[in-house]
Amino acid sequence: MGLLESSTISMLDQTLSPPAIATIHVDTLSLSNVDSSNPSARTDLRLKARLDDALIMVDGWALPFKSRPDFNIQAKVNELALPAVNPYLAPQVGLDITAGKLMVDAEGKAEGGQLTGELRPTVAGLRFADRAGAGGDQVSKSIGMPLSTIIGLLEDADGTIALTLPVEGDLLSPDFDYSSVIWSGLYRVLRALITSPFKLVSASVSLLSAGDVGAGEAAAAAGSPMLAPLAFAPGGTDLISSAHEAIVGLRQMLKDRPRMRLTLCGVATSQDLDQLIGDVRGREREMATAKALPRLPELARARMTQVRDALTEGGGADRRGRVPLCSEPRVAPSDPGAPRVELGF
Repeated sequence: MGLLESSTISMLDQTLSPPAIATIHVDTLSLSNVDSSNPSARTDLRLKARLDDALIMVDGWALPFKSRPDFNIQAKVNELALPAVNPYLAPQVGLDITAGKLMVDAEGKAEGGQLTGELRPTVAGLRFADRAGAGGDQVSKSIGMPLSTIIGLLEDADGTIALTLPVEGDLLSPDFDYSSVIWSGLYRVLRALITSPFKLVSASVSLLSAGDVGAGEAAAAAGSPMLAPLAFAPGGTDLISSAHEAIVGLRQMLKDRPRMRLTLCGVATSQDLDQLIGDVRGREREMATAKALPRLPELARARMTQVRDALTEGGGADRRGRVPLCSEPRVAPSDPGAPRVELGF
């Protein structure tokens, strides 16, 4: 069975305010060899349609009447204008999408009810504005950072985001749900894509904190990816050697990802205090401590300014605006850790 000629379907969704209007032009729709009396009969499917200006194609076959269904389906969506689906997406993602196009290649097959497949979405030219309550959507909560930040980390210099999402599951399980399978795969892929560029700058330097480098899936889901701080020599503004390598990697990432932002905050610790005081005891130490403490905020501020200058070298005012400094550096005279500049997204 199939359509003898092309058809047009207009839809008006009055559950939204304002109502959403969409037009589907069906050029080809055919189902051949549909036989419920013969479970081994293979049904072929062909669909070619347009949702507004976006081309949608589906091609494949299925054994829909088997007790354990088999199928092999390929699908393609080409240049779907995202503002057209914004009324549905915006409440879910906490962003109003004002521009951008979506391309998707998908394939899925089932053998004996076991589903395997892959979704390959590509988003180009995405533009958006935060909505009230941004950051409260499921993606942001699952990854541990706002979706707008995630987009900035994923988008390349050409304004493109490309993902590959594996899909698998048991179609016969009462707990199987297509949307859950896709969303759980999306969370895993997003976290891997966000962290992978930071994992290795050289054979010895990672930009991720130790917890994120070795975290398993359960640990990864517990919080947002954390960048390793840039360490300084106590009492001064000299970066240690590994921090210089990290600066090179971060600077390249800022160049490759035009929407990426990094916040910097300097931290002065007890190691600074010990270095400034020197090897003195008793009353002399108290006096030296009182004299050294006011220098700690200056040290912390000078360090984060130095890091910003190094990261934005050659990038002009635009890149400096993407590397803001915290309003007040942190002075922690009881912190035994290394003096550092902490990085955040």
